[in-house]
Amino acid sequence: MSMIKKNENNKEIAITLDVDWAPDFVIEDVAELLINSSVRATWFVTHASSAIDDLRKRPDLFELGIHPNFLPGSTQGADVDSVLNHCMSLVPDAVS
Repeated sequence: MSMIKKNENNKEIAITLDVDWAPDFVIEDVAELLINSSVRATWFVTHASSAIDDLRKRPDLFELGIHPNFLPGSTQGADVDSVLNHCMSLVPDAVS
């Protein structure tokens, strides 16, 4: 599902959001703004939460992707494979 849209000037616009361990109330507020305006977006997920679960309920508007952190000391894992496994466990149907 492409999140790229053309505006009135025929220019493409893509909306992406990095969750980056944001609290649920922030995710929910942004999602509500997008839903109320029928704006599609891709959310890059860093953690599990009920707000992320709610985003899954709107596949008509929201696509979920992974947001791996490969830096030393990452809470997602100690090496590339463990980080990717962790992220894919959060969003097993990730397309981005």
